[in-house]
Amino acid sequence: MSSSGPESWTDLFLKSLGAHEASRSKPGARVDGAPTIPRYEIRERVGEGATAVVYRAWDRELKRTIALKVLRGRAAMSDVLRERFHREAQATAGLDHAHVIRVHDAGEHRGELYLVLEFVSGRSLAHLLSERRFSERESASLLEKVARGIAAAHANGVVHRDLKPGNILVTEPGEPKVGDFGLAHVVDSDTTRLTQTGSSLGTPLYMAPEQVEGRWREISPRTDVYALGAVLYEMLSGRPPHLGATPAEIYRRILEVEVEPLRNLRPEVSRDLEKIALKALEKDPRARYADAREFADELNRFQ
Repeated sequence: MSSSGPESWTDLFLKSLGAHEASRSKPGARVDGAPTIPRYEIRERVGEGATAVVYRAWDRELKRTIALKVLRGRAAMSDVLRERFHREAQATAGLDHAHVIRVHDAGEHRGELYLVLEFVSGRSLAHLLSERRFSERESASLLEKVARGIAAAHANGVVHRDLKPGNILVTEPGEPKVGDFGLAHVVDSDTTRLTQTGSSLGTPLYMAPEQVEGRWREISPRTDVYALGAVLYEMLSGRPPHLGATPAEIYRRILEVEVEPLRNLRPEVSRDLEKIALKALEKDPRARYADAREFADELNRFQ
């Protein structure tokens, strides 16, 4: 078992967009350390992690602002990270949904791998959760939209596998968009099963039991349903379903300890919404909603 380790590029990207901390450059000015990719004029560094840097850039051909994610030097030499990079592009290539951050293109220039993404201004749900608690209606409305985006992925044979508040961008008008499909499972059209590579990866607080134990054959849309339930639980209660001082302790609790009823932590939460969250968090995948669409439909009925 392994966790996602350092913050993902999306965490950093969204924090930077929300906090407006990056130093802006004038159009045409050189951004220190930025790569030179002929089609794109890099204008600002907006996020930086251990493996990738994200820039705000101008697409000279299509005359639009985009986000350019570039794999860093040493990371670009790692076969595993290069595979994740390609997986992200492949997983989202066929997705065109209002609640998914679109990947427009992918390429390599002078040994540097890059992704061209939709540029969206907003803040991560993780950032918003650190500031305030969401009402039942707000939580149900926002998570229904997130689930609709994930349902579109499921319909295209893609399981995200790393859904968490840090990978959900909330735009200034309050619309959510899911990003970071770097750990996605893509259904093999020849064998109708999911690939094994990296199947135990994810973020501990939001991982389903089948992820924790590396049961890769059981990774399915129900795995994302668990994560959606974990996010809903956190939005309503103020904390994730399972806490622990170490990843190992969190893993143990996910596998062995029943989730504390939401109403024990927040008595005013409606029983119907509590049932939705707890069903999504069932340890047995077969007891959860079959996919994100069912989860979204249930939230819609609640509203």
